[in-house]
Amino acid sequence: MRNHNLLYRPLRGGIRIANPAVAQPGTLGFTATGDGRDRWIVSCHHVLCGAGGREPVYQPIDEPEALVAMTDPVRARAELDCAAALVVEGVGAAAEILGIGLPAKP
Repeated sequence: MRNHNLLYRPLRGGIRIANPAVAQPGTLGFTATGDGRDRWIVSCHHVLCGAGGREPVYQPIDEPEALVAMTDPVRARAELDCAAALVVEGVGAAAEILGIGLPAKP
């Protein structure tokens, strides 16, 4: 059994993340890229977005100095309960999901 609360670098789907403006931590759904150079984490709106605007996301959640991403209000939809946060420079992100591996290609 994997501990989803541990420090994971690179980031990957299935690990625990937190935005301090949100009452509870949640799960990083998956990582994505827009142009091949940028890295995004994708999760639920209720996990990533608190008061609105650009907000910090931490991993592991019990280390507030472990900033890994910043939410982007343009890439957040409360009505769909989805949001994305841009991974900060120096933090890697992998396409795999913890305990599952790489998604299958279509």
